[in-house]
Amino acid sequence: MSPRVTSDLLLVGSIPAASTEEALRAGAANFAVSGLVFALPDGETGPRSSWVGYEREHLVRPNPDIETVKETDSPTGRPRHMYETPVFKIRPGVTAVHWDTWPRVDDAIASYQVFRKLRAEGVIPGHVRFQVGLPFPVSALNGLHADFAADYPVAAPGYADLVAREIGRLTAAVPPEDLAIQWDIAYETLDIEGVLSWSADGAWDRYTDAVDRLPRLIPEEVLTGFHPCYGTFPEWPMYEARDMSVLVRMANYAVANSGRTTDWVHMAGPRYLRSEDESFFRPLTGLRTGDARIFLGIVLPLDGEPGLRRRQATAAKFLPDFGVALYCGFRVQPGSTPEQAIREHRDVVTAVLLRAGRLHVDVRAGGELSLPDRDAPPRVRPSQPADRPRAMASAWRGDNGGAAGLTRRVGRGAQRHGDPLLDFWRRGPVAAQPGAGRQAVRELAARQAGKQRRGEQLEDHRGGKRVPGNPDGRNGSRRAGRRVS
Repeated sequence: MSPRVTSDLLLVGSIPAASTEEALRAGAANFAVSGLVFALPDGETGPRSSWVGYEREHLVRPNPDIETVKETDSPTGRPRHMYETPVFKIRPGVTAVHWDTWPRVDDAIASYQVFRKLRAEGVIPGHVRFQVGLPFPVSALNGLHADFAADYPVAAPGYADLVAREIGRLTAAVPPEDLAIQWDIAYETLDIEGVLSWSADGAWDRYTDAVDRLPRLIPEEVLTGFHPCYGTFPEWPMYEARDMSVLVRMANYAVANSGRTTDWVHMAGPRYLRSEDESFFRPLTGLRTGDARIFLGIVLPLDGEPGLRRRQATAAKFLPDFGVALYCGFRVQPGSTPEQAIREHRDVVTAVLLRAGRLHVDVRAGGELSLPDRDAPPRVRPSQPADRPRAMASAWRGDNGGAAGLTRRVGRGAQRHGDPLLDFWRRGPVAAQPGAGRQAVRELAARQAGKQRRGEQLEDHRGGKRVPGNPDGRNGSRRAGRRVS
């Protein structure tokens, strides 16, 4: 079976936006239209921005069989770190806990309606899936730490039953072929590392029990991944491991025992000071994850493109092919804004992929369009279905047809879906331009194709400058002032 996920970037979950629609629009414009990602999360906005704080307040606290032992000490009412989270326990005499519904699934179903609307409007490309993050049991039930050893075994079966029912409800509302589900596994990872003071013996068994029971409940048509992580509450990361050996062990077990296809695994990277620490990344040689796409969480807002390139180069010594992602969800640096955080993430990843020759469309501000060789073979592997993310990226690149191919794909795609056109020689994605924008793309591509054939000089897409054309119709990667590969 060929890999179902081949993209170079994963959006982990949260996106700094005020609403689901804002998050999906930002994700589409900055990451999906250019083919960087295979799926878009809804941003986990509002109360879900506190991740499993949402389960504490909307699943654990309201349950009549659970009582509050201690409220948060935070003066704002919202915990600022783990030691300020509310503490709960199961009431005396209760031997089983039941939940009727899962508010997180209610939110996912509502967000999918927004996703469908934006896709129908052409904002979200047709190949992109709707991504939902679901927490593993220890993460969801972390509030039960008054007596975790006694209470977790009582609550965990009820949570597993809830997940089984609610996955059925989710996949009934969201077509499986539209859906990607990521299991978020932070507290389990900290539990295995032995750094949760309120936990108990048996951390590995708690993790493996969840792997053995939950992922197999998801229909095979749904893309599914795992996100073992050390959390960012409030630091990035909350805990830095000695190396990646625990994550590798967790990934290997998940792929081998989940009872279904694992399409991707996201694995947290180091803090920036260990960017060139080979000992941290060396356990990657022990990965046994088959066709699952590995995404390393090595994009840090702190050090931008240079830092990502350092960590990418170190990791590549032990794992030859992988995608990248933020360490966890988005983080807005002090003095920045949510909009800047999103753009900077796009720009950093785009710059590194361009430098590595893995991306041929620069959608950054002031970016340029690379016209590929007209005689080059298609870049989509024969085993790769046409609706896969990399195939879409190839279409945006204009592969298998040079400038003419670009004209056909951009012009027809925009006309058919109403997608916003990519204004490569101005400011990245722009609002839809009926007629005039598509005509500009067609005219430029036609001029370039003719000049390539005649060996004349080509126009640089920023205007004014010239780069030499080649008589054999090849433009290579060279343009005025920039070399892509």
